[in-house]
Amino acid sequence: MVALGVPIPAGALLRLGGAQLAEVQEAPGCPTATVVANTFQDSRWSEEVSSIFPLALGEPFEMTGPRCHLTFASSSGQDVSADMTKSQQDPGLTFIFTDGEDEVLARHTGNVVNTNCSAAHSRQALSCKMAVEYDHFIESGRKWFCHVDDDNYVNLRALLRLLASYPHTQDIYIGKPSLDRPIQATERVSENRVRPVHFWFATGGAGFCISRGLALKMSPWASGGHFMSTAERIRLPDDCTVGYIVEALLGVPLIRSGLFHSHLENLQQVPASKLHEQVTLSYGMFENKRNVVHVKSPFSVEADPSRFRSIHCHLYPDTPWCPRTAIF
Repeated sequence: MVALGVPIPAGALLRLGGAQLAEVQEAPGCPTATVVANTFQDSRWSEEVSSIFPLALGEPFEMTGPRCHLTFASSSGQDVSADMTKSQQDPGLTFIFTDGEDEVLARHTGNVVNTNCSAAHSRQALSCKMAVEYDHFIESGRKWFCHVDDDNYVNLRALLRLLASYPHTQDIYIGKPSLDRPIQATERVSENRVRPVHFWFATGGAGFCISRGLALKMSPWASGGHFMSTAERIRLPDDCTVGYIVEALLGVPLIRSGLFHSHLENLQQVPASKLHEQVTLSYGMFENKRNVVHVKSPFSVEADPSRFRSIHCHLYPDTPWCPRTAIF
């Protein structure tokens, strides 16, 4: 237990005895961020249980209880609205969008949204789901909209670290393109006239994030069902339409990040030593071969074909269902 008021040197880990969660906030007139620890019991936040701990902006720390390394703030002092454990505990931070009722999933997560869109993989069905996602985000009041597919593993610790380095009030569109050049499309500008348009887009297969500041500017082409009509204007699916709105219509460039990964790339090239830095990972087939992240694991391929369980235990070995004797 670190004594109250003791500065924490760079690289140090802070253990807060008894606290399950902590939030980082900026203290007015204070050059460092401050840690305010709160216990999380019976699905509710309790009273504040600790005093202020000086902490360098962006400095990771650790709390007792479930293993949890968290990075909350960047050198610019921008805070992040949620941490890893809170994302798991607070159903208001994560939504699962489906195209049908799923009572089992709803019981496990508590925040399942039935989009009532077609289950097909057509551009219309995909755009329908993205439109619902966008509207829910705008209504939520949250700072960041991050879309990931159901074949992605999301490393929340790395995601929060990445988002902490950008201000959510500015125009931020970050992800990974699946093409090595801007996509070429035809934009319908009137009933009888079209024109060529080209732009970069972040593939939805790897996931992408959009700041609230930018999402609000997208509203004329994305809110209230307009997303689907915008997608029809260029006749491209959901992730391409996001890029079209952001890059072609708003003039905001995509920030490319190599920390997002889709099944379209060779995932065996992601080194195990760098897994903790990656934001998203995927699995599938690549050049007619099983395409998964190579990581040592106590789980067999049959028990863990996606290797997501192995990746999670590699990153968070204190997870209750991870084998205690595993050596990674």
